[in-house]
Amino acid sequence: MRKAAAVVACLTVPLLLVFLAICAAEVVLGWMLWRNLRGAVVLSFVLLPFELLFWWGFALPFAFPFGVVRTVLVLGHLLRRRPPALSA
Repeated sequence: MRKAAAVVACLTVPLLLVFLAICAAEVVLGWMLWRNLRGAVVLSFVLLPFELLFWWGFALPFAFPFGVVRTVLVLGHLLRRRPPALSA
């Protein structure tokens, strides 16, 4: 029993630090989306699987609906974007 508790304690801090890094990446991603920077959409979809793992692992109740809304909004933005006009 003590050994299992020690293993959980050893994993808690690193998991929280990775979660903090993902949250910081989400803040940067929000800024990138706001500024309409080029790599923001790609980064949004790259971060999503990692976010899903933490949402499920930490049992965050509102994360899944917010994640769906964010994905729909990013896809809508992606589909509305027009390709740049070619100049002759």
